[in-house]
Amino acid sequence: MTGLVKKPQRAKFDAPCGLLVAKHDHHCVWLNNAIGFKNHRNFMVFVYFQVVGQWTWTIWGWKVAVMRLNAVGMGGDLCDVVYGLFGKGLFGLTALNMCATACAFGLGFLLQQQTAGVWKNMTTNEMMNQKRYPWMMDDEGGFFIRFGVKGGWANLTEFVFQKVDYLKTYEVPALPAGYKGQGQGQGQRQGQGKRLLENGTGGGQEECKNCDEHDHDHGFVQH
Repeated sequence: MTGLVKKPQRAKFDAPCGLLVAKHDHHCVWLNNAIGFKNHRNFMVFVYFQVVGQWTWTIWGWKVAVMRLNAVGMGGDLCDVVYGLFGKGLFGLTALNMCATACAFGLGFLLQQQTAGVWKNMTTNEMMNQKRYPWMMDDEGGFFIRFGVKGGWANLTEFVFQKVDYLKTYEVPALPAGYKGQGQGQGQRQGQGKRLLENGTGGGQEECKNCDEHDHDHGFVQH
């Protein structure tokens, strides 16, 4: 079935879910769900407690492993230590510790990336596709986050309390008064931001050479 849906700014069609998601951040393969305006806060809480839990297990688990190695008198010989870690007595604990350590670092990186995005008022999708969206550039095509001009604390407050309803945000914010550009709008990107604003699209039809490559992410979404 084909339908035409008026797309709010920052929204994106999530192909795995078959839904148009407001302020689309990414599709989470763990949860098999899109992360966007309505559930991004819950996702951040989930990731935070995952990081706390994984680091807690990592520290506690390796501490217990070292204590058990010392208890059986492994000394400082490397071969004895490796045998002790992967022997019958500690194999399970060592495997869990290695898994927890990998998850702790990976989830820690994810939490850092997500926190930086909230602070800048910038989604993962926008980080990856800056050139496609008019609210990610000035009128000359230079990089500029139009939704994040209020500053980090204001962006964090907006995220926590959902002060902006991105289900109903159809206009691209104007540039701040007195903005003079950053000298980044040269070459092929010259005038790109202005063209996208005039089209009213996030990577409009004239920019789209192959719709199949980017999930029909322009003014109206086919799904």
